[in-house]
Amino acid sequence: MDRERSLKETYPLTAVVGHQDAKRAIILALINPGLNLLLWGDEGLGKRTMMMGASRFLPKINTTGCVFNCDPKNRAMQCTKCLKGGWKPVEQESPFVVLPYHIRKEKLFGTEEVPESSLVGRANRGILAIRNMENHDKKLMETLFNTLKSRKISLGDFTYPAFVQIMATYTGNPGKMAENFALKVHVKEIEDI
Repeated sequence: MDRERSLKETYPLTAVVGHQDAKRAIILALINPGLNLLLWGDEGLGKRTMMMGASRFLPKINTTGCVFNCDPKNRAMQCTKCLKGGWKPVEQESPFVVLPYHIRKEKLFGTEEVPESSLVGRANRGILAIRNMENHDKKLMETLFNTLKSRKISLGDFTYPAFVQIMATYTGNPGKMAENFALKVHVKEIEDI
C-alpha cells in the first residue's frame, strides 16, 4: 500500500478523545526522534490508532534517493553504495514502516545478497511501527533493539545506516521489554463521561 493511501486511511490523532498522556508522548517522540515510544495497556483502547496517526505529522527529508533513505549531507548516515557518490538529492516523506507479523530475521535486516530487502533499512531516518509487540517473536525483538544500538547494519561488505525510531503498542504488561523505551505510557480506559 502506498504512503498517500495509507495516510488517508489513518484515523487522525487529533480526533481521538482523551488519552492526553499518550498523545503528548507521541508529540514528544516526533519532536525528538531519539526517543522510542511504547503505548501499553488493555485491548481496545486505541493504542494502535494513536500510533498510526503519528504518521501524518512526519516531516519531509532530503535523501540520496536510495532505499535506505541515506542523508546526502552526512557521510556517517550513508550506505556503502551512496558513499561512492553519483546520486542526486531527493526530497521525500519521512519513512513510517509498519512491521508485519511473523517477519523473519532476513526480511527485518536484509541479506548479504539482497540488503535492499531490509525493513529496518527502509525505516532509516524514520519510524518503525510495531503493532501488538506481544505477538512478535521475543528473541527477534531483543535482536532488533540490540542491533539498533550501533546505528549501523553490516551485511558482509555492505553496510547501511539504521537511525530508526521505534513506536510500539503492547496489550497487557510489557515487563522487561519496556526497558527498551525512553517513553512509556500506560493507556487506561476513559472513565470520565
